[in-house]
Amino acid sequence: MTSFRPDLIMEAPSTSVRKGGQYLLTQKGFNGLIGKDLNVFCKVPLALHAAGFEAEARQQLDTIRRVAFPDNRINPLYLLGKNDWHFVCCYYGWMALAAAELNDLTTSRDFAKRMFDFQDEILGGFYSVADPKEKRVMHVVHTSICGVVCIRLGEWQRARKAASFILRLLRQQPNPARLYYRMLTNGDLVMDYPVDRTRKRQRYAVLGKALWFLSELHRATGDIAYRSPAEEIFRFGISCQSDLYHRLSSVMFAWGSAACYNATRDDNEKAVAERITLNIARTQRDDGSWANRLILNELDSPFSLDDFIRALKHTKSFILDRTAEATIAIRGVAEELSAK
Repeated sequence: MTSFRPDLIMEAPSTSVRKGGQYLLTQKGFNGLIGKDLNVFCKVPLALHAAGFEAEARQQLDTIRRVAFPDNRINPLYLLGKNDWHFVCCYYGWMALAAAELNDLTTSRDFAKRMFDFQDEILGGFYSVADPKEKRVMHVVHTSICGVVCIRLGEWQRARKAASFILRLLRQQPNPARLYYRMLTNGDLVMDYPVDRTRKRQRYAVLGKALWFLSELHRATGDIAYRSPAEEIFRFGISCQSDLYHRLSSVMFAWGSAACYNATRDDNEKAVAERITLNIARTQRDDGSWANRLILNELDSPFSLDDFIRALKHTKSFILDRTAEATIAIRGVAEELSAK
């Protein structure tokens, strides 16, 4: 990421980035860590970097690596529950991305090496679970985050394979009103819990992360093959319900839209990125955090009593996770819209 220039985006969003980082720093525990689990750990170093706290970002990265990733493997003590194993690939990806942005390429490649174990050799997508093989499912979110890491590290073959998975998934969509974002290793879509543009409260972050990755790859390679699918995802997003413009999960769609604008110079993409970002900035609380109330209906499965209990038990973790991701994404919007 380049240096942050608050004069190039609205005052409220630029202030939000700093406030988000400051809030995270107030949550540091006695052991020096911000948060208690990998859902939070994986995004905190990048969020602190986004907010301009470089020394603190490096300290968190080093400490997290030591306690939560001994020998670059997941320490299960820092998982909230068994379902969090489905996000291990993302944990490696976010940490690798943070290390790359902090110019610690050795650490970035160490995390990426584990992350690569989750990429399907044939279809190119990244799995939710690496083993056992019969439970392997490729996920657009995992693939997009890891795809951006591949770009940062110059792993172009891997990045293109990841993009080919998303392009294949888009071609196979059976219903124009829905976007299914998971695929089995035999190439079949997982036909449940899509992003449905006829309904509110959808997982707009799924769209945003794919849009971000494809736009980044188009800009990095100049390959037009990635531009049209990115624009297709953008059009699908803005055809969704009006809550797209103010849900916290949409902050990633704002970043993706800004990245798409950076490649296309389409003023509509810029306007969407700015509108969402300003709305999200306005929902930031006085202490610099964002509330976690929206996490409950953005799950990959129907809401259950177990989900409710888990949400109550881990409220603080959800707040920290959402605050870190919003801080990262708003910084990303600013940079994309200011890039030449």
